[in-house]
Amino acid sequence: MRNKIIYSICVIAVLLIALFFLEKNKEVYGNDVESIIQVINSIDLYEDTNIEIIDIFDQDKSRIVSFLSNGNPAFIEFKDKGNNKYKYQCSEVDRSDKFNSFFISIFGENSSHNYVLSINGYSDLIRLKFKANNDIYEVGFEKDVPAAKWTKLKPSSDNSYSFEWYPETYVSNEPRKAQVCFEQSLGADMVSLDYASDDKIIFHDYFGLFVYNLNTKEIVTSIDLKEINCDSTQGDEYCEVSVNSQGNLIQLHNMSKDYMYLFNLENNILSKSPYLPMEAPFKLLDFYEVYGETGSIHSDQCVSFENGEIGYLESIDFNIGTIRYIRGDGIYEIFDVEAYVANNNCIKYSFYDRGKGWEVKDGSIIINNTGKILAFSGELVISEPFKMFNLQIYQLQGEIRNLIYNDSYSLIDGVQVKTKFTTMDLQSKTFDYDLPILVEISLENEKGIKVRKLAVNID
Repeated sequence: MRNKIIYSICVIAVLLIALFFLEKNKEVYGNDVESIIQVINSIDLYEDTNIEIIDIFDQDKSRIVSFLSNGNPAFIEFKDKGNNKYKYQCSEVDRSDKFNSFFISIFGENSSHNYVLSINGYSDLIRLKFKANNDIYEVGFEKDVPAAKWTKLKPSSDNSYSFEWYPETYVSNEPRKAQVCFEQSLGADMVSLDYASDDKIIFHDYFGLFVYNLNTKEIVTSIDLKEINCDSTQGDEYCEVSVNSQGNLIQLHNMSKDYMYLFNLENNILSKSPYLPMEAPFKLLDFYEVYGETGSIHSDQCVSFENGEIGYLESIDFNIGTIRYIRGDGIYEIFDVEAYVANNNCIKYSFYDRGKGWEVKDGSIIINNTGKILAFSGELVISEPFKMFNLQIYQLQGEIRNLIYNDSYSLIDGVQVKTKFTTMDLQSKTFDYDLPILVEISLENEKGIKVRKLAVNID
């Protein structure tokens, strides 16, 4: 009896062990998300990693699963062995970046298809352009949103492909706006017209890139080109600006760099990508081929419209503040100082005074919210024989005088003189909002020098 009990126990033990090993060695198929994760976790490549399934793609008898392994893009391939049993075939992961693309061939019974599987994890990628042989493809993503995108490739005669990759990464949805001083010179070159339609124009120079709405007659957005090293208009670092034919995408390329910036006007996003020439950019005409030499200060580029009108930019005196857009008989003053002050959190200071034989009128100083001077102007009217006029703008910090501006003008004795004073070198000067602004004039006549402090008011 005892021997029978021992025998039964041994048989049961052997059965349990056999069942254990059978269960342990039972093959797991990638039939659903739970079993797919189980298969992935059984692979040494993904041991002790966090798995996040992104997409399951089925074609013919192949199943390709896109996933993240500790945030890195990866895929695993299964084959349907019948009865809906998807058996593991292969897998690949890229641990060097948060996004990557994989070349995948899927073979059916009578055909084969080649794809690029682009997987984005939690990265700054917002668009991917790539060349496969001579064809260009593009897929879009959202920043920090995991996604998998399939791109079917055109057939290749020998089934081989060469690739060039142009990932476009997010920089900002609030690029720094251009800061301009209206009295500042345009420099060596006139502004460049980059795009023009019935509704808007786009132009740039070293001081920034601007989008001007022709209907509301205002600058709707701008970019500080110096901030992204695209402010050169000549030389090795010349900035090439291209706009697409729809006028909603701007490409900025410093010619000495292998990358470029893209500014999307639809969502205000500034992004960065390896350089790739823009396909079918907006076409501009050469001003001189249309008009010849006119003697005016104008853009080298112009645009011809269907109604026969020509659009171009011009400046009256080579200062930023006098830039205007001409189309047919229409004239658009680009930099409306009053509108700019109202729309850009600027402050305008005014000063005025008069004495025997002299008057300072229409004096104004406009500064932005960081204290940078945008415009400074005024007029001196003389009706007495003064020899010299000196103007100073400064702020007092205790006993210390912080000089902002200082200039002198020689006057003609005994003749009424009107002298407009403006300056083009104040962009490096900054006001301190906590300190008062003082304007002081000095007038020299035969009896000596008279000094007068002018009252300064905020408009």
